[in-house]
Amino acid sequence: MSEIGLCQAKMQLSELVERGETLTLTRHGRPVARIVPVAERRRGLLKGRIGMAADFDETPGWLADAFEGGPGDGDLLKP
Repeated sequence: MSEIGLCQAKMQLSELVERGETLTLTRHGRPVARIVPVAERRRGLLKGRIGMAADFDETPGWLADAFEGGPGDGDLLKP
């Protein structure tokens, strides 16, 4: 992990981000912030582990419409 002053980081931000490493930003030698690369998401980790309950009731149309802005939009009390 590298440390870099705020003023220098401001001038070189694009270059620093492209490196993809963790940086600690400092002001007057004291740490004030950290820039970290975004971790790649691993897709499919829960595949086959999550399912729908056999007795799951389908969402009523009037409720789905309320969420999607369909007919009866905003009138949740009327089935």
